[in-house]
Amino acid sequence: MVLAYKNVDIYYTDQGKGTAIILIHGFLENASMWNDIAPELSKRNRVITIDLLGHGKSDCLGYSHSMEIFSETLEAVLKHVRIRKCILVGHSLRGYVALAFAEKNPQKIKGLCLMNSTSVEDDID
Repeated sequence: MVLAYKNVDIYYTDQGKGTAIILIHGFLENASMWNDIAPELSKRNRVITIDLLGHGKSDCLGYSHSMEIFSETLEAVLKHVRIRKCILVGHSLRGYVALAFAEKNPQKIKGLCLMNSTSVEDDID
């Protein structure tokens, strides 16, 4: 499925019914990384996967995208598919997107999983 956001297309999938689980792919990956697990999770849950800006089938807004703009994109998709509360799974660097979304929207978080990620900022030194 495709959502028009700020004049660019954002690709996402939506399958199953029940508790909403949002699967956020890692850096330089796309929603297809969840192809093996999403069908299993969707047997008892509603599972949304998103190609974040500039990844997979989604367009770019510019040269670079911040965690905040990724978070806003996630928020736009959730609003579009009418999800009020969800469990977020952020893989690798995109755990920071999940954290940015959770910080801005704590009332929308039912659970948070940082998969191969951390809540501590990367040390650039």
